[in-house]
Amino acid sequence: MQKQSSTPPPPVSNLEKEELAQILFDLYRESRLSYDAEAEYIFKKFTEYSASEPKLECIDKGGGEVEIHDLNGRAFDLELRDHLHHLTIARFIDLVLNNAVSARQSAAAIKRHQEHHSMKVEVFAWLNLNFDKYKSMDATAEAIAGKLVPLKFRTVRKWVKEYKDMHSAGRV
Repeated sequence: MQKQSSTPPPPVSNLEKEELAQILFDLYRESRLSYDAEAEYIFKKFTEYSASEPKLECIDKGGGEVEIHDLNGRAFDLELRDHLHHLTIARFIDLVLNNAVSARQSAAAIKRHQEHHSMKVEVFAWLNLNFDKYKSMDATAEAIAGKLVPLKFRTVRKWVKEYKDMHSAGRV
């Protein structure tokens, strides 16, 4: 058995204290960054899960009783348990809130431009039937602008070009 020394440890200088504090601060910042990355990972999984179709499994329990399980949901629950905790929740909530604002703004923009989009669909449907009847894109746009839709030549000409590009690429 060893006797403990009764001499106190040497005093730590202010410079050493500052260096130690800086090392601890750097370690904390590095761990904080990894927690933020973990929160961003689980948020990505959250958005993927929210947008996906459920992968359902039907389990016959006998006696006419059936249980339905969402396999994607089960996998997502495991991801949540592994990555969402008191150190990551603040960043996760921040991501949810920021993206909710963005989603509301996108929905508002879609609603605002809905009439414009429906006119474009109408023009594309008309082009499916009549595109080959005109010699040029300008002639096609002139036949549409102000007659089929209440839009100027320039807008319709842009849509005719877009249709032609999509048609030649095989996407229409």
